Amino acid sequence: MTDKFKLIERQEDLVKLLEDADITYSMYKNAVEKYTAVVDLLSSNGIDSHIYPQGSFAIGTVVKPLRRNKDADYDLDVICEVSCSKAETTAPQLYKKIKDALESSGRYDKKLHFFEECIRIEYADVGGYKFSMDIVPSVPEEIREILKMKSFTQRPDLCDTAIAITELDNDSLGWGKSNPKGYEKWFSEINERFHNYDFGVNTNRQQIFQNNLTVFSSADEIPLQIVRTPLQRVVQLLKLHKASYFSNPNVKDFSVKSVIIATLAAHSAQKAPAHYNTFELLDFVLKDLQKYSTLKDNPTLFKALNPDKGIIEFDGTEWKIENPSNPMDNLANSWNEDNEYVKYFFMWVNSAIKDFDTIIGDQDLVYGSVLSKMFGEGKVKDFGYDRKYKLVSPTPIEPHVQHKPWLDYENA
Repeated sequence: MTDKFKLIERQEDLVKLLEDADITYSMYKNAVEKYTAVVDLLSSNGIDSHIYPQGSFAIGTVVKPLRRNKDADYDLDVICEVSCSKAETTAPQLYKKIKDALESSGRYDKKLHFFEECIRIEYADVGGYKFSMDIVPSVPEEIREILKMKSFTQRPDLCDTAIAITELDNDSLGWGKSNPKGYEKWFSEINERFHNYDFGVNTNRQQIFQNNLTVFSSADEIPLQIVRTPLQRVVQLLKLHKASYFSNPNVKDFSVKSVIIATLAAHSAQKAPAHYNTFELLDFVLKDLQKYSTLKDNPTLFKALNPDKGIIEFDGTEWKIENPSNPMDNLANSWNEDNEYVKYFFMWVNSAIKDFDTIIGDQDLVYGSVLSKMFGEGKVKDFGYDRKYKLVSPTPIEPHVQHKPWLDYENA
């Protein structure tokens, strides 16, 4: 076991790499300016709309893509909610209306790309990254559908912001259900518990202020959208580890969705002490999720022994992870289509536990390899950590040797 000072040093080094993987204030500001400009353009074409981010940008868990290749992209997913009722238009009509308005402006000449469900605008590089914005057309959901959603959930208050989005169904464009504002509200409520403690909002704001003295006159000016709590940091760390773990070609098709990571981490964090720092919370979340690995073997016994554990459900046939803002959305649908998703999810959780446990281990060499795996050897060297931790480049497992990602964690 490493001593206390070594432990603190390793944690600080990991946080520095994580902060570098986070979006900068200029990237955040640029994104807001970009979708605000789209709102103005649509308004000039008679379309009253509201554009807002969804996913990781909305809940503050964005991580920049690792620049391991020239095709690294920074994507922003936004909802374009048009002020008209669902009864007044069809999904194809709404899509065409927004498409025509964007095409009518020379501002986006050669930047537009049209997909079945969304419209992409590709911009010039931002901070060395390709930047694009995917716009999903939507309208407010009908009251009868909202009432139906409310009848299936324990949080009916989250359903009021539900929307109908353009979604492909049997090769034709129709309406799908979504509720990014409801999800953001749910996540933010849990995240609020971690705002005012060590490594929380106040500390993070001071760090951002010190790094941006020419931008802000005080820490209070820094928008909460770029401030990170321990919960947000935990989700970011898990997403980075996931990206590394599933980069192996053997398992990349079974990667864990980011929304599953955020949902499970937030659910788990509700039971954790609010004074936990990032690494205490990370350990709590991972070990809480690990307990679900026995659920498949005997669901009845698992429920009897763990009556407080209902984040991941399995009835012997079907897996379920309910979207907290949309009870009609089972985030674990892919697990039911192919059991490999379940297997590799729990293998990844076990891998993450072992890798992050290297923070408190004795071997700097092992810890250095974990840093290289998550952030890229080049980035770790940029911070000078190759001299401190004596890096050994991680080598992916060859497909013909064994069908395991990175290492045989079951026998390591």
